[in-house]
Amino acid sequence: MESKEYAMNYSPIKVVWSGIKRKFVLLNDCTFNTAGEVFVVPKGFLTDFGSIPRPFKPFFDPIGKEVPCYVLHDYLCALSNQGKFSRSKADKILLKSLRESGTSAYRSYMIYAGCRAFSLVRFIQRRFNAKND
Repeated sequence: MESKEYAMNYSPIKVVWSGIKRKFVLLNDCTFNTAGEVFVVPKGFLTDFGSIPRPFKPFFDPIGKEVPCYVLHDYLCALSNQGKFSRSKADKILLKSLRESGTSAYRSYMIYAGCRAFSLVRFIQRRFNAKND
């Protein structure tokens, strides 16, 4: 059986509570090297770490070794909302970064599946709202 090297590298993440429910402000630029790419999340970016639906919180804590993956994913999703990045690619990078950070395959794929399901729901909502406008 061949061993795998996990190599998600990132700079220290320093945050402070923003005063907004479950939102934290980055106090420094954070550089992430994952999935063969380098991303810089700028100082001042708002993150909620993992947006875990309430029924799943006992199983998927938004605080833990996955935090860097969640911060990067939040940033890529923010870019996606501005039309500057693909949501599908953001979710794939989340999956890859989770695996690179040493998160188990099962847990990584469960988190990824949740993100993809959320994306589908948002897509349907937007289409429905666009048709009713």
